[in-house]
Amino acid sequence: MTILQIIHDVSPESPREWDNLGTMICNHSRYSLGDESFNSEDYSSWNAVRSFKIPKPSIVLPLYLYDHGGITISTTPFSCQWDSGQVGWIYVTDKKAREELGYERISRQRRETIARYLRGEVETYDQYLRGDIWGYQILEDDKIIDSCYGFYGEDDAREAGQEAKQGRA
Repeated sequence: MTILQIIHDVSPESPREWDNLGTMICNHSRYSLGDESFNSEDYSSWNAVRSFKIPKPSIVLPLYLYDHGGITISTTPFSCQWDSGQVGWIYVTDKKAREELGYERISRQRRETIARYLRGEVETYDQYLRGDIWGYQILEDDKIIDSCYGFYGEDDAREAGQEAKQGRA
């Protein structure tokens, strides 16, 4: 009998190690987040940090963290004023966006597309921070005959595992 098991990936790779379009710059007293960090004590406000740390011209989205029994990150604020707040930004310079995406110029519509890409990077990083990374194992007679890990979202792991299992039938 062939059995498919879906299991947590206990040692996932951070998506911030991938070739990302955006750069995350963050500050938190307890967590090392994103790609770059800064000491908030060196700046008088979030606007000062942005002015000195983010190259211009750039497409920039704020990053917010909710920390309560686990952490989650988003480009939109959370409703809890006590356990959440801004931790930084994700940005891409106009120059890098043109180079990576093959744009000659960046129109308003293209800025919206780029912002969608950046939000997607944040959503993937959020899955990583929340531990929403999975793998599958295919077992026959209690022996692992196939496995794969690094799926962001349990449904993706289940779908890939079922395809692999059917390929063995």
